[in-house]
Amino acid sequence: MMWKKELCGEIKVHATWQDAWIQLNRLGAQFEKAQEDVFSRLWEVNVRGRRPILSLLVVAALSLLAGCRPHTDRLAISGRVTLDGVPLDRGSIRLSSTDSQQLMASGAMIRDGQYTIPEEKGLVPGTYRVQITSPDLNAPPVMHPATANSPSFPVPPERIPPEYNVDSKQTVEVTADGDNLFVFDIVTHSAG
Repeated sequence: MMWKKELCGEIKVHATWQDAWIQLNRLGAQFEKAQEDVFSRLWEVNVRGRRPILSLLVVAALSLLAGCRPHTDRLAISGRVTLDGVPLDRGSIRLSSTDSQQLMASGAMIRDGQYTIPEEKGLVPGTYRVQITSPDLNAPPVMHPATANSPSFPVPPERIPPEYNVDSKQTVEVTADGDNLFVFDIVTHSAG
C-alpha cells in the first residue's frame, strides 16, 4: 500500500515500507554505501531551516539498520602449500582447535598451491592443528587397514607425509591483528 505523509509541509516521503525493506535486503555486501542511496531516493526534502532535524532522523535510522547486521568474531584465513618445492596442485587443508574448551574446525580445498577460508567459515583467534591431505589419484590404490567396525578397502595413496596429516603436530596461531596467511613448504622423505 502506497503512503504519502507531509510533516510541517516541509518533508515528503514517497514509498512503501515493503519496497524499501526489499530493496535494502537486496543490496548485500554494499549495504552501507547503498543505504545512503536508498534513503536519498526515499526522502524528498524541501528544506526551510530543518536540515539538522532531517539529518538526525536519517543518522538514527541508518544506525538502527547497521546494528541489524550479524557480527562475527571469525577471521578469514589463506595461504600457500608447496610439495617438494612445487605448488600443490590439489588437496585439502583442515584446521582444528587444540583448545578442548572451544572446539572449532574449518578447512578449504587447495588448488594450484593456494587455499582460502572466507570470514563466514573462518576461525576465531586461537591455536589450531593443521592437517593437509592430497591423495595421488594416478597411483595404484593401497588397502586401507580394517578396523573393528569396517573391513579393509582400497584407497589412493597419500602424497603428503603423515607428519602433516594423520600424525600432524603442525599448528598455527590465528590472531585478530594478524594477516592469518600461513605457508606450508612440505618435503617428502623421498625428495632429494
